[in-house]
Amino acid sequence: MQVESVQVKYGVAEPLAAMSACHHHIRVHLETLLRLVDRVPRKGADGDSVREAHAVAEYFGSVLVGHHADEEECLLPMLQDRMPDRGRAALNCLQRELMAEHEHLLRYWECIAAWLRALEVGKPSNPDWDTTARFVAMYRNHLDAEEYRLLPLAERLLGPADLATLAHALAERHGRRAGAQS
Repeated sequence: MQVESVQVKYGVAEPLAAMSACHHHIRVHLETLLRLVDRVPRKGADGDSVREAHAVAEYFGSVLVGHHADEEECLLPMLQDRMPDRGRAALNCLQRELMAEHEHLLRYWECIAAWLRALEVGKPSNPDWDTTARFVAMYRNHLDAEEYRLLPLAERLLGPADLATLAHALAERHGRRAGAQS
């Protein structure tokens, strides 16, 4: 699973770098998804399309739940604890925005995943262009908000002890998730 490989690559000492690396991987998979929805209607379910569909479905199938939970259950509560009163309203607004987007992304993903699963078993159909375009555009904007607003805020508010606590919480969550998938 990609999220776990990011954790191993960066180690538990760098949880914000691991989250940022995950954002990079999400962008790569969004590009693959766009190539698929362009290529499949023209070329059908060739071997490359099936492999890419599987990789995208597997990646987003874990990231939408896992990475978003990392933010919602670990990072955002920690930021709420550390945010001075003068910034709390802005953080609350950002948190509501990000969590609402997580829900919308999941709904869009459910439609896209159904198309990818059909493609994986050799039943290509035309992708839902509108849903895919909304998913990709929303995810790109969402990642920008996290990269340029959320993670810099975390860098400012969280000290070394906080980052160690966050790293431990993320490692524990990933361990539970890996155990549940075994």
